[in-house]
Amino acid sequence: MRFPVTLGGTALALALVSALPSVAVAAPAQPSFDCAKAASQVEKTICADGALAKADADIARIYQERLQAFDPATARLLVRDQTRFLASRERVFGPGFGDAKPAKLLLDVLKDRAKFLRGLRLPATDGLVGHWANVTGLLAIRPGANGQIDIGMDTNEPVTARWVCSLAGTGRVVDGVLEVQVEDGSALRLKREGQAVEVKAVPPTGKTDWMPDYCGMNGSVAGTYFPTAPSK
Repeated sequence: MRFPVTLGGTALALALVSALPSVAVAAPAQPSFDCAKAASQVEKTICADGALAKADADIARIYQERLQAFDPATARLLVRDQTRFLASRERVFGPGFGDAKPAKLLLDVLKDRAKFLRGLRLPATDGLVGHWANVTGLLAIRPGANGQIDIGMDTNEPVTARWVCSLAGTGRVVDGVLEVQVEDGSALRLKREGQAVEVKAVPPTGKTDWMPDYCGMNGSVAGTYFPTAPSK
């Protein structure tokens, strides 16, 4: 008569483990930078939180994809916008947020940046008409009446919104430049720069120390805006 073979404790455990389906163990999320060299409070916070590390890595991946999709001149402008974003995210540890948790706020900031980068529309259409965005906000340019062009802009200081700008205006395109006169006597000049739109604020004639009426203290709508999908 044959008897079933019995296994000792260790052998039985090994046999049971080998019979189980293999389960892949996910590696901890890694940010886009070396955590051993993390210097700022934001970088250290990202390294200590898996969700933040993943969000940072997502931004880096999408950002590189967009750099490769843009022409070299526009890519350099996007590098400048990204540098401004990296500086602005440090403000999550600044004053003015009350009982808000910096890590939660930082996650929202990172997700918003990934959404912005993901929403860039490539290739950009010709001309100025369309929807444009950068780290500070949105620019909409639409055909107006009688051959004119209407614009609407809403920008704010990233993260803190310490200043906010909001304006609408109408102008005409002459030699590729759209000039919009503003009620305070100033003007905006908009023109294409590669696949982006460059906005320049022009002070009223004779005024050197000028702050736009449509902005809060130290606010500005000047800068480079990139092609994006319409905001919902």
